[in-house]
Amino acid sequence: PAIYALECALTALWSSVGIRPSVVVGHGVGEIAAAQAAGVFDLEAGLRLASVRGALAGTPSAAIDDLDAALEGVTVAHPSRTFLSNVTGRVVEPGEALDVAYWRRQAGEPHTFEPRVATLAELGVDVVVEIGPSAVLGPTIARAWPALQDGAGADGADAPAPVVIASLRRPAPGTEPQAARRRVDLDGMELRLSGRLNNPLTHLGVVGEAGHPGLESVEGTFYVSADAEQAALEMLWRETLARSPLFHTLRRCGEVAIELRIMP
Repeated sequence: PAIYALECALTALWSSVGIRPSVVVGHGVGEIAAAQAAGVFDLEAGLRLASVRGALAGTPSAAIDDLDAALEGVTVAHPSRTFLSNVTGRVVEPGEALDVAYWRRQAGEPHTFEPRVATLAELGVDVVVEIGPSAVLGPTIARAWPALQDGAGADGADAPAPVVIASLRRPAPGTEPQAARRRVDLDGMELRLSGRLNNPLTHLGVVGEAGHPGLESVEGTFYVSADAEQAALEMLWRETLARSPLFHTLRRCGEVAIELRIMP
């Protein structure tokens, strides 16, 4: 239900600045948020459905009957916007109901995303706004777009891949992205590292030596110059280390001690 709530909130945020979809599509629990955006049911009914749907992950046969209770007494409307079905991969037409029977099929059957991508191309969609905590389906749509996959048209001009926009992005690793996020202007920075091998002879391949050829420890100093408070720079440094793939890789190899030094 947390993903559903986030997706509904992001949809409302886009709507508040005048960005409203003409076509909606979702995957898994995301289809419930898509249905809510298309006016199939209200926010509360979708939340109940998403809560049950999330609990079904990995065990669809155990609790699928709970879907009936989630939509009990709920008026299910036809989508007010073009809505692509997980079940068929096509547009939901008049007369097709998104009722309990539909959501039981949606939860209990496997589905692939490619048919919905093909339908998006047929509809002439040229901008995709991904609603979610990170960019996942957006890049998938771009990769699977028929013009790129099947070469429609001499140069793909008949069905160009859409512009893909992510509502949220995970912060990139590194000091500069973290500094930009915290509005800290960096004047300069430099990282100096030195390492000590567990056994240099083993590292060189000498047979019979004890130990291993890898690192025993890494030491270093990170020099930074910025017009910012020391506390802000220290927080920036901790965030950088927490998100650094290099730092976590080195920690698996041995002891790591990197000092932060703030320069005038």
